[in-house]
Amino acid sequence: MKKSIKFNYLFIITVACFIVFFSAVTSIESYHTNQKKLLLVTGTNELTQEEAQRLKVNAVSYGIWKDEQEEFHTDHQYILVKMKSRKLLVSSNDIEDIIKYTNK
Repeated sequence: MKKSIKFNYLFIITVACFIVFFSAVTSIESYHTNQKKLLLVTGTNELTQEEAQRLKVNAVSYGIWKDEQEEFHTDHQYILVKMKSRKLLVSSNDIEDIIKYTNK
């Protein structure tokens, strides 16, 4: 009888450790995913190789971003947003402002 109780406690402790480990890994992964930044470049502008290297963003997307400009209430050429939450971080017509923001 006592041996069965010890195994039950061991099983419960093992399951509890697994749940804590799984939730910790999931929350860390979610935090890092939410920190990723996307730079939307509107119009025919393209970043130079030097500008692209100085930027600390996870992705750059070129195109006509009229819907996003309306969504974020801006008419700037460069729009920096968080990937997952789609939160506007900064927008500007000068790439140097974006570079300064990402490097601070």
